[in-house]
Amino acid sequence: MNLKYKQMKKRIIYTGLGIISLFTLINSCIKDTYDFDNLSTQASVNIGISVPVVKGSLTLGNAIESNDTLRFLEDNSITIVFQEDSLFTFDVSEILNIPEQDEQNKSFQLGALELADFSGGGSISLDEISAGFPPALRAALQALDGTTSPFPEIPALPGDSITISSFDNFFQVEFGSGTITMTITNNLPVEISLKVVILNTSDNSQVGDTLTFNDIPPGGTANSQIDLTGEIVSNSLTAELVTISSPGSSVPVPINLATDEISVSVSTSDLTIVRGLAYLPEQLFLSVADTIQFNLDSDVEITFLELDTAHIDYTLESHIAEDVEVVITLPTSLAGTDTTRFTIPLGASGVQSGQLSMNNTVNDFSTDPAQPFNSIPFEYGLSVKPSGGGMVYFDLTDSINLTYKISDIDFSYVEGYFGQHSFDVDEDTIDLGLEEIEDHISGTFTFTNPIVNINYSNSIGVPVSFDLNLIGSNGAGETQGLNASTMNIAYPADRDNSPVTSTASFNKDNTDIVELIEMRPSKINYSGGATVNPPGKQGWDNFVTGESSVVAGLEVEIPFEFRVNNLTLQDTLENPLKLEDSAEDEDFGIDNVESASLHLLVNNGFPLEIGFNIQLYDSIADQVLATLNVPALFPAAPVDGNGVVTEPTEDTTSIVITGEFLENLEIADELIVRGSLNTSNSGAVKILTTYTIDFKLGVSTRVSYEFDFGDSNDD
Repeated sequence: MNLKYKQMKKRIIYTGLGIISLFTLINSCIKDTYDFDNLSTQASVNIGISVPVVKGSLTLGNAIESNDTLRFLEDNSITIVFQEDSLFTFDVSEILNIPEQDEQNKSFQLGALELADFSGGGSISLDEISAGFPPALRAALQALDGTTSPFPEIPALPGDSITISSFDNFFQVEFGSGTITMTITNNLPVEISLKVVILNTSDNSQVGDTLTFNDIPPGGTANSQIDLTGEIVSNSLTAELVTISSPGSSVPVPINLATDEISVSVSTSDLTIVRGLAYLPEQLFLSVADTIQFNLDSDVEITFLELDTAHIDYTLESHIAEDVEVVITLPTSLAGTDTTRFTIPLGASGVQSGQLSMNNTVNDFSTDPAQPFNSIPFEYGLSVKPSGGGMVYFDLTDSINLTYKISDIDFSYVEGYFGQHSFDVDEDTIDLGLEEIEDHISGTFTFTNPIVNINYSNSIGVPVSFDLNLIGSNGAGETQGLNASTMNIAYPADRDNSPVTSTASFNKDNTDIVELIEMRPSKINYSGGATVNPPGKQGWDNFVTGESSVVAGLEVEIPFEFRVNNLTLQDTLENPLKLEDSAEDEDFGIDNVESASLHLLVNNGFPLEIGFNIQLYDSIADQVLATLNVPALFPAAPVDGNGVVTEPTEDTTSIVITGEFLENLEIADELIVRGSLNTSNSGAVKILTTYTIDFKLGVSTRVSYEFDFGDSNDD
């Protein structure tokens, strides 16, 4: 405000007071019969007048507006809210990680394969048998050929060899197990006894032990078996009659060297072979039950896993000279409603790599009572799939090597126990913006019901505790902690009831928040720490989804519920009414105003007693020139036990402003203004938007002014 404007403003005020007094005098005293020529040109007036100035009504809800920080509630109460939306947040990745699994190696040896049963046979005539007999016996039998005669005795003599028909399903093999049964049919006219060996025709090597057949009657049969375990057998066999004997016959019997014969047949059962050259029939030659062990953090135990994605990267190396089919089954894993199963055709003697998808599978890790977590049953089935290309050579040491690892693991849902984890919440500050008024306030102002809320949404099915470290500080260097106890964050009982949205509140009953707010913090620093599964393992009741998270915000809520004891707000202002010496009005000045009074009629609906004090201050002389003190401008309205106003209070206050004060108003260059507040009782009061104050303000002045009419026509 420039000097010219200040001078003009002062003149308007002073002149206005004088004019009011002057016109009142004229209207009251001048009569039409007065002869103005007979009046003296000099006169003086000393008069007091009262005029109404202003009246009005103020309702708090109309005077202030609700916004994000200042909120009006449904019960008409008011609260201040400071918010920090991202106090802390963490998601499932910070609690549970299923990494790419280590590579695993498995080797499967071929082992014994099944071979189809085979059979064959042959026969030898009496003429062929007796060809090697002693000459006398041979001649006697030849003499009896075609007759019915007593049959001569045959001592134990070597016989001849019987060729057994060859077999077409192998060339030569070594048996892992099985039996071969030889059946002898005696078509000679007399009883016989035999010792027989089976020979491989290729090298005359013997198969098994010597077989003995005793006392086979004419037309009768006899059986004997050989265990083939460890025996090498070719597809062409010979039955050699090591000895043949007969007691002969004392009664005549028909003798025919050409048609009388001994028949030999062989058959097999339960054959397995361990090496050789053969046609391999289609067969499952190996079935192995195993487990996939998941490598996780030491204290993590997974019992159930739903996968969005996962791949089994594998390499199969076959050392088998025939096509093979590998079937991998996860018996406790479901793809839809079907058991998870993979079939891999593998060519003969080769290497094959690929990837198996476990996408969208549901996997139960809890089926093994000995370890109901972190492992899943894994079955391998290996089958020979003949290509139809002929016989193949194989050996029981032939193997298939499997290398695999599980990668690209991304889950949609997991159950189990996820271990105990702790992590810090980054330190941050809420600036309340009160620094500018901190130096202008004294007295006691206590909010009686402040609250710190932690508003959170939790979709992690895991117990979580949170320690909040919140400290307020003000411009005077004072600090006060919230001193809150550990907060337990509610978590969903199952995924169908997720997320849980709730609020943990720290209030006057469980913290030192009243003391914190009472010291009028300009800033609030906060930090903290969260602990997952704070009590440790209590069972396998943790669960998470792939999108689970905890998101928490900080909210400081300060309801307008407080008590005030002589709260003083002070400020120093430049005096806008100070008049420079050169600008003094010579005709009418502040000296002409003897006093002024303000008359205030108030109907107060607020539970606050208000007073004020104005000091006129000369900053150059460092001196208070005058003081206007109104300790109780108007009294507070009474309240009930809840601090709510029961009825307005009406009061009239008069404020006398002396001429001395007005004179000093021209001299002082600064105004020290203090306002004081006190609540209506020693308890707390509540401020509502419906509170109203009605007021009427009047002004009365006393003006003394001397003037001279003689110079009125000079201008």
